[in-house]
Parts: sequence; structure tokens; C-alpha cells
Amino acid sequence: MPTGVYPRPIRKPVTVIGPSIAYVPLTRGLFALIDNEDAERIGAAGWMAAWSDHGFYAIRFVGRDRFPLHRFILGDKPGCTVDHKNPHHTLDCRKANLRHANAYQQGMNRRRRRDNKSGHKCVFLRENGRYQAYINAFGKRKVLGCFATAEEAADAYRASALEIHGDFANFG
Repeated sequence: MPTGVYPRPIRKPVTVIGPSIAYVPLTRGLFALIDNEDAERIGAAGWMAAWSDHGFYAIRFVGRDRFPLHRFILGDKPGCTVDHKNPHHTLDCRKANLRHANAYQQGMNRRRRRDNKSGHKCVFLRENGRYQAYINAFGKRKVLGCFATAEEAADAYRASALEIHGDFANFG
């Protein structure tokens, strides 16, 4: 074998771990959860863990294009992408955690910003010491009011998000 060339480690194929769940081994010692019914279709293909702004995703390359596992499982739908219902678990690719969503719906399902200091999505501390809550809806920002505590402001956001965004509301 030439110097500096190492054989690729052979990863086990998909492993069934329960009556309805299987996992796909990825690079970096991670794994993705899938439904048992998809295990044979996914097989032992070379899936890898790739970092994105929001966490790790299971992907593989088809030519030069990245192809995410969640898109492989749910398939394409015109005008939509595949969205994780729980954006904190991006390696959970079971159908119960996936849905088709347009760009607007995906925006509603975003996580709390990293630079957020209040600890709650769409809540920030104003200069007067009160917490302001807001919600983005239909391309506009709506101020929900100022509150004495961050928890009160977060409650106002949650109620408004459920009313406006429905199933796509995300509080984290």
C-alpha cells in the first residue's frame, strides 16, 4: 500500500434496534435513527455526518452533490423541502419526525438564535429592564408587548406562535 493511503474503515450496515427503529452508522462516531421499513432501502451506503449551522445531518454524496438522508427517506415534493419537526434532533430521520414544508414554514420552525441572551426564542431584554416579545408572521414583525420577566414574555410568544404557526411553531 502506498505511503499515506489508508483503507476506508468498513461501517456496519443499518442495525435494527427495536420493533420499529433502526440506526445508520455515520462518520464521527454518530448515527441516524430511521424506521425499520427504510433499513433495506438505505442499506450500507456510505452515509456520513456533516455539520451545518443547526447541527449534524446524515448525508452522502451523489457525484458532487450532497444528498441528505431525510430527503432520501421522505422524497421530493414540488415547492417544498423536507423539514425536521424537532429541529434539535437533526439525526432523527424517522418519518414521524419529518414533513414536507415550504420555505415560509421552515422559517417558522427555526431554533432560537445563538446570540440570544434571554434564553427564550423571540424574547430580548430592553434597556428599561423589561423583556419584549415579538413574533415574525407573514413577512412582518409583530411586537407582543413588554413583560416583567423573560418567562412571561416567552409565554406570550408561545401562545401567539401556536395560534399563528400551528404545527410549525417552535419554542426552542
